[in-house]
Amino acid sequence: MNEESNDIPDWENSNIFSIGKEPAHSTLIPFESIDEPLGKWEDSLYFKSLNGNWKFNWVKNPSERPEEFYKEDFKADNWEEIDIPSNWQMRGYGIPIYTNVNTHIVLTLKIFQVLIIITIP
Repeated sequence: MNEESNDIPDWENSNIFSIGKEPAHSTLIPFESIDEPLGKWEDSLYFKSLNGNWKFNWVKNPSERPEEFYKEDFKADNWEEIDIPSNWQMRGYGIPIYTNVNTHIVLTLKIFQVLIIITIP
């Protein structure tokens, strides 16, 4: 809980909307050569699409969430899968609610490897 919010849980506090959020930025994708950017982003060795099937866990109450899902050894084998991009309410989880106060906790998990290439001059 946030001390400045009168002990309201963060997920119920409409004044909190950016915990752990990266700052906004333009999409920059590096390429190996000066000619490569003339093609598609997907052609870059450094491009990774996040589209696809993700492990998905929906709970009605925050207290029902798996508390250690962020740990590397967490097993999500029994989680459902959902296609990304999509809308979880339109996939049968919960009901569409358009409000900034009454929310549910949704966890998604996608494991992938990142190739890092270091060039030493």
